[in-house]
Amino acid sequence: MPQPIRAIVGRRGMAWIALLLLVLLVSAPASHALDASTRFRDYVLNNWSSAHGLPQISVLSITQDRDGFLWLGTQNGVARFDGQHFQSYERGDTGVDLSMVDAAWADAAGAVWFGTGQNLVREYRGGFEHWPSAAIYAIRGDAQGQPLLATAAGVGIWRNGRLQPIAGLAGPFFALLRQGDVLWAGGLNRLCRDSAGHTRCFALPAGASRRVTALAWNAGRLWVGTSAGLLQFDGQHFSAAPWPLLARIDIQSLLRDRAGNLWIGSIAALYRRYPDGRLETIDNTTFPPNPWIDAIFEDRDGNLWLGSHTQSLYRVANSWTARYGQDAGLDDPFVWTLAAGADGGIDIGTNGGLSKLADGKVTTLVPAGALPNPGVYSLYRDAQGALWIGTRGGVALWRQGRLSLPPVLAPLRAWQINLIDEYPRGTYWFGTQGGLYRLQAGALTRYGASPGSAAARIRALLPLANGALLLGTEDGVRELRAGHISAPAWAMPLRGHFVTSLGWLDHDTLLLTTLDAGLGLLRNGRLRLLTQQDGLPTDNAWAFASHGSEVYFSSIKGVWRVPLRMLLQPPAAAPGIRAQRVLTGNNRIGSEERTRCCNGGGGGRMLRVGDTLWLPSINGALALDMAAVRAPPAPSAPRIERLHHVQAWYATGATTRMPLGARNVEIEYTAPYLNNAAALNFRYRLTGYDNAWIAAGARRVALVHPPASRALPLRRAGTRRPRRMVGASDPRDRDSRVLVRMALAASPGRTAAGGAAAAGRALALAAPDAATATVGSAGRAAHRGTASRQSALASGQRRADRGKPQRSAHRPR
Repeated sequence: MPQPIRAIVGRRGMAWIALLLLVLLVSAPASHALDASTRFRDYVLNNWSSAHGLPQISVLSITQDRDGFLWLGTQNGVARFDGQHFQSYERGDTGVDLSMVDAAWADAAGAVWFGTGQNLVREYRGGFEHWPSAAIYAIRGDAQGQPLLATAAGVGIWRNGRLQPIAGLAGPFFALLRQGDVLWAGGLNRLCRDSAGHTRCFALPAGASRRVTALAWNAGRLWVGTSAGLLQFDGQHFSAAPWPLLARIDIQSLLRDRAGNLWIGSIAALYRRYPDGRLETIDNTTFPPNPWIDAIFEDRDGNLWLGSHTQSLYRVANSWTARYGQDAGLDDPFVWTLAAGADGGIDIGTNGGLSKLADGKVTTLVPAGALPNPGVYSLYRDAQGALWIGTRGGVALWRQGRLSLPPVLAPLRAWQINLIDEYPRGTYWFGTQGGLYRLQAGALTRYGASPGSAAARIRALLPLANGALLLGTEDGVRELRAGHISAPAWAMPLRGHFVTSLGWLDHDTLLLTTLDAGLGLLRNGRLRLLTQQDGLPTDNAWAFASHGSEVYFSSIKGVWRVPLRMLLQPPAAAPGIRAQRVLTGNNRIGSEERTRCCNGGGGGRMLRVGDTLWLPSINGALALDMAAVRAPPAPSAPRIERLHHVQAWYATGATTRMPLGARNVEIEYTAPYLNNAAALNFRYRLTGYDNAWIAAGARRVALVHPPASRALPLRRAGTRRPRRMVGASDPRDRDSRVLVRMALAASPGRTAAGGAAAAGRALALAAPDAATATVGSAGRAAHRGTASRQSALASGQRRADRGKPQRSAHRPR
């Protein structure tokens, strides 16, 4: 097995590089169970298949190992999943037959056990060993943490390299459940209970021959899934489930989650029994038909994983959002804009007219055909309660239940209406693709650049105290003062950039968002730009809203938030922006991701009502509960996976010699994180070689150019004096960093197994081992990048910014 890398202090001829990996967390609901009150359609649902790296489409079994990785058994191999990438293991990789993996279980020591049609397989640190066996259908752990196997020949405990049968449990068994000191085993036409060595079996109700396929304890009774329906067992007698539709179908899987939901998987559908006894059928509008759910598993963070025979792998996770789309009555799910209704409802502008949401139901307010253009692009409710409707071609007015098309606004029918505002009272402003228009005293006046220019396309408007208007255009910022439009000197760095929104953070700090240039903070006439180099998850933002001590941003990539203090602190004191992603938008990982947020580029792109943030998406209106948003759970420690050099891959723990001057070494790393790992970001640095932090983003490979052989001074975080040593990161360090060590050894002679000198370089890598503290962490993530410096942008300055087991050693693919 690979050995952990150990500290070597001051050895002559040894060059040490420390790779510091910092995982920048993204937000995911950090509960430890699915919220039982949430509608299934409002959960986050992701889907992965063989196109994403699974060895085969049918996921038959699921478990989670000690380090946090998910392991999946399929019909043609197993896969380890870190939340983002699959590492597949098949016969060609391991030398072990890994077909039809019907059972999977992880022990506390870090090993993962698999049951196939003819083998018991054990994986540990990338190595596989196997033992011939009768077909294995289920694996669980006994009270001492040893594997319990349900096989075609009976139930037994795997101990000391052999299966020790349990008396009275001979013959085929397909399902196991431990409940305290009691072991339940489901076989062919019988259910057996073993307690303290005493076994008793109960015959299933008379009728068709059936296998017991799954067992779960819920609501004070045992639920028995069979190939011919769902049963209940009270300890003495069986009874049919209280739902006729489940009385005869083939039940494939059962799971009681920590919230008290009972999940029931079948070929035809997925079902949920709520804690109050209600049954929910997950219909075809929110889940694929005939999903054939072979496996149901709950991970440590409360996510639900579904293994499908036909649709591969699903994750069901808590969400902070509720979605109101076609299933709620919305005629067109493509939502552009939102406004607060006069009676407490929400007005929704879509590609197909104007709708209203009230009491969880959506009704049509103005059909598409009654508008100058069917696409409602912006909404504004004025001081008198009238609703102004900006479309992709003209303006309409909804007042006291009646729609009108004011003739004075006829010239606007040529333009898309991006925003509508009222300032001062009774004076209306229309930002369009053809310029800025003012409606005052019944007269319509146009301002701005010639139609067709980027500066004429008005996307944002902000009244100033001196009576002027600040305008966000597709060519930066403009100011309208005394009827004349000009470009402020401070805004010159924004020329050529699409400004999407403008607003105040406090009484003297203005915040602006852009399509692709990040955020702008204006204070005392000086503009400070913040981008991904400063810690933002993206340089795009559509709109923003403050909530308590946080500022929320919508973007192409979803919703993220930043502490208000980080935006307001002086640049010299700013350690970088620590953004927390709250909602992933347009997630391409799985076809079933349904948020698809957020739409932007005009007025009404974000609406705050108390603690609820309303957002437009292409799948309906989203309501985000900001009061429920919590910090994300911490991922497991990052770990080195393998090294690549000159078209060859080397596993952790392997040693190889490279010629002097060898360059371009690639080191793959990962961190298991099952809570939206697509948005997990990494930073790393090569201490003693390149002390600058490298923002790798979602990339999980470090590109290393080894230096010449020399002793490299390493610096512990929080100290000034270099230390000529390598060690686990100190828990007392200010910064929360994870230290993963690599050794580069060079000497003038040749290195043999005993350590004699040899020409060339020896590179040794080892997977971190939690038991030996080769990975250290000090609390929460702390490094936040380099502060963006405030500059006088008026001058044009801008920051550039295993019987005897048969063993097999796996070689990474």
